[in-house]
Amino acid sequence: MQFLTFIGFTALVAIISYYKTRNTEESSSDGYFLGGRSITAGVIAGSLLLFIPVKGFSQSNSEIFFDFTRSNTAQIVNAKNAIISPSKNGLTIKINKNQEALLTINGEWDLTAWVYVSFTIKNNGTETVRFDPIISGEKENNKWSKALWTIGWIKPEETRVYNSILLPDYSTRKKNYPKMHKDFPNMRGMPDGISFARSFDLKRTKKIQIKFPASPENKDLVLVSIQTNKPSKSKLYLNNSENFFPFIDPYGQYKYADWEGKFTSDTQFKEAIKTEEKDLAAHKGSSEWNEYGGYKNGPTLKATGQFRTEKLDGKWWIIDPIGNLFWSSGVNSAGQLKVLTPYQGREHFFEHLPLKSDSIYGKFYKKKEYNFGAANLYKKYGEMKPIVYVEKSLRRMKSWGLNTFGGWSFEEVNQIQKEKRVPYTAYVGTQSTILIDKFPDVYHPNWGNNVHNAIKRKAGKINKDPYFFGYFVDNEMHWFEPNEMASKVLKSKGTFGKKEYIKLLKKEIKDISIFNTVANTNFYNWSELERNSNKMNLKAFEKLNIQFYENLCHIYFKTIKEAIDKWSPGSLYLGCRWHVGGKHRNKYNVPIGAQYLDIISLNQYDNDLVGFKYPGSDTFDKPYIISEFNFGALDSGKFYPGLGYASDQRNRGEKYKNFIESGLRDPNCVGAHWFMWGNSTTAGRSTVGENANCGIVSELDTPYYQLINYMRQINYNLYNYRISN
Repeated sequence: MQFLTFIGFTALVAIISYYKTRNTEESSSDGYFLGGRSITAGVIAGSLLLFIPVKGFSQSNSEIFFDFTRSNTAQIVNAKNAIISPSKNGLTIKINKNQEALLTINGEWDLTAWVYVSFTIKNNGTETVRFDPIISGEKENNKWSKALWTIGWIKPEETRVYNSILLPDYSTRKKNYPKMHKDFPNMRGMPDGISFARSFDLKRTKKIQIKFPASPENKDLVLVSIQTNKPSKSKLYLNNSENFFPFIDPYGQYKYADWEGKFTSDTQFKEAIKTEEKDLAAHKGSSEWNEYGGYKNGPTLKATGQFRTEKLDGKWWIIDPIGNLFWSSGVNSAGQLKVLTPYQGREHFFEHLPLKSDSIYGKFYKKKEYNFGAANLYKKYGEMKPIVYVEKSLRRMKSWGLNTFGGWSFEEVNQIQKEKRVPYTAYVGTQSTILIDKFPDVYHPNWGNNVHNAIKRKAGKINKDPYFFGYFVDNEMHWFEPNEMASKVLKSKGTFGKKEYIKLLKKEIKDISIFNTVANTNFYNWSELERNSNKMNLKAFEKLNIQFYENLCHIYFKTIKEAIDKWSPGSLYLGCRWHVGGKHRNKYNVPIGAQYLDIISLNQYDNDLVGFKYPGSDTFDKPYIISEFNFGALDSGKFYPGLGYASDQRNRGEKYKNFIESGLRDPNCVGAHWFMWGNSTTAGRSTVGENANCGIVSELDTPYYQLINYMRQINYNLYNYRISN
C-alpha cells in the first residue's frame, strides 16, 4: 500500500472521482473502493495532510483512516466540552472534571471492506478513563438508523487500540454481500467477521464520534489515529472461494485463523484441565457469601425456607431461605455444553464429521445436527455422566462469582449434594395452544389445564428444595400492541381467541353492517367474519381492542400465578422474559403482569442499565431481573459477537463488570443473568443462524479467563457494592 503525505486539492478530486467510478463498477459483486471508503468534500479540506490510501481494495490487515500525528488535523474534528490541539504525538484532548465531552468527525464513507474501526488513544492521566466510540450512518432513502455504540476503558498511562465492531444492518446482507449470502446461508456472522445487527448500511457511514462521560477527574488524552482494521473477507475466499471450503475444523472451530486458546490437537485438552485446576484452586469464591450465595455479613430478616422479595432501605432485594440478602448473579444454560450444528446440505463446511455408525462419535448426532460441544467434552473428559459435568459447573460458578442457574439451565440440581449447589430456576412453556405467532391461545379450553399440569410436573421434581429460586414461564413472546394484536387474532384460523374477539364485537356494535362500515369490509354475517383470514385494519375499534388485550393479559398471568401458588406454594414467579424493545413491552402488558409477578424478567442487550426504564416503571414499584444480557467479540475465531458486542475478550470483561455495577446501583434491579454458558456453533445454530461468541466457555469447554477475571472483581464484592452505592 502506497501513501501520499501531501495531496493537492485538485489531485485529490481527480483521485476520488476515479474511485467513485470504480465503486459504481464493482459494488454489485462484493467489490470495494478506496480501501473500503469514499471521502466527501467536507472532509477533503481537513484531510490534506492525513495519510490517504491511493490504491483500490487492499488485502493489508489495516489502513490509516485519520493520522493525528500529522499537523492541521484538529480542524476536521468538532469538539464539544473538550480542548483539542495537534501535536507530534497525536490530537491532545483536555476535558475538565464533571464535563461530558464529545468529538465528532462528519463525512461519507463506505466501510463494507472492514470489520473494525480502530481507535488508538493514550491516557496521560492518573485515573482510568471511559470512552464511548459511536459510529453512525443511514439506510436507504436517507433514513438514519441505530448507531453502533460501545464502551471502552483506558488505564492510566496506557495506550490502547480499541476495535469498534462494524455491524451492517440485516437488510444489507443480500444487497452488499450477495455471493457470501449465498455461500454461507443461515449464519448471523460470515467469515471473517461480517456480522449483522439493527444498524445502518456501511456504504452510507456518515459520522464517527467519541464520547467521554463526565467523571470527577480532569482528563488528559491523546488520540493518535483512527484506522480501518481487519478485512471483512477472508483473503482465501476472495482469491478462490471454492478452495475456501471446508472452513470448520474437527473441533468446530474456524480453520483459517489463530487465536489464544485455539486447539490443534487432543493433547491440549489435558493441558487445559491442568490450567483450570490451578485457577480454581487459587479462586475459591466470595468471602461475602453464605451457602446460598446470599450476604452472610448483612442483616438477618424473616426466614421462610424459600426465596422471596422484600424492599429494605429503599432497595429491593431477594431474601434467601435463611433470611439473608440475595442478589442473583447468574448464567443461562448452565451445566451443559450444547453446541448443535446443522450439517445437512452444508457437509462441505466441515473438515471432518464422523460416520453416524462410529461407536464413539456417532452418538453425538441429533436428527439433522451434530453436537460439537458434547464431542469435545468426550475428548476432554472421556465418558462422563451429565451430572458430573453439572457438579464441575457448580464448582466453576462459585469460583467465578455466579450464584444462580438461570433460564434453560440444568434443572435437577436437587440430585446433587447440598454443599455443592447454587440456587436454580425452572422453565415452563405454555404454548401448547397458539393464538398468534409465539403467543398462546389463553381462551382455549385446555390451555389452563395444560399450564397447571406443566407446573405440577416441575414442582414434583423440585420437591420443595430450598435452593429452588423460581419459575420462568415462556420466553420472548410476541405481544404486539392492542390494535395489531386484534388484527392478527382476527386473521387467525379456528382459534378460541378469535371467537372471543368476535363475541366482544357482537356485544359492542351488534350489527355486522356497522362493522363493515367502520372497517371498510363487506361480510354478510358474523360467521363469515369468523371464517375470514385476511388482515384488516382495526384501529377504529381501538377501545374494544384494548379491552380484549387487557382481558387476555389478565387471563395469561393470573392462570400461571394460580398454578404456581397451588402446586409450588411460596415459589417465585419470575415472569415471561420480555423481549428487547418496545414492540413487545407496552403500557398494558407489563403493568398487568406486575400485578401477578413476584419479579419482572426482561431480556436486555444494552451497554448498561443507566437510565433503563420499562413501561409502567414510574407507576408501580416492583423488582426486576435482567434474564438475558451478554457481550461477544471477534478475536477468538467467531464471526458474530452476539446482540451485545465488545472490542475483544478484555472488553467483554470490562463491559460485564460495568453492566453488573449499573444493575447493583438500580434500587429495583435484583439480578442479571448472562446469556449463556457456552458459545454458539461457528457455522450457525438451528434455524436462527446464531454463531456468537456469547459463552463464558468456548465450544471446547475452555473458560474465557479475561472475562472471568472481571466477573470475579465485581461478583466477589457485589453486596458491599450494592449497599454502598
